[in-house]
Amino acid sequence: MRDSTLSTEELRAALLQAWRANTPHVERLVGAAAVLIHALAQAGMRATLVGGGAIEFHAPDSYATTDIDFVVEG
Repeated sequence: MRDSTLSTEELRAALLQAWRANTPHVERLVGAAAVLIHALAQAGMRATLVGGGAIEFHAPDSYATTDIDFVVEG
């Protein structure tokens, strides 16, 4: 994603595109997390992926999760 402000519809479309992509689960998870992190940043918050999503990102063949957890500051 580019470094700019995206509209709600652009964020929604990017999230759907990331989650519906015909790619491995870990790639869809990371894409969706990136969109959510971008949206939170636009609102002045800083988000860090934690929990199972972070584990899956680092060890995609070892672990899979069905949720996305963040620590959000601001």
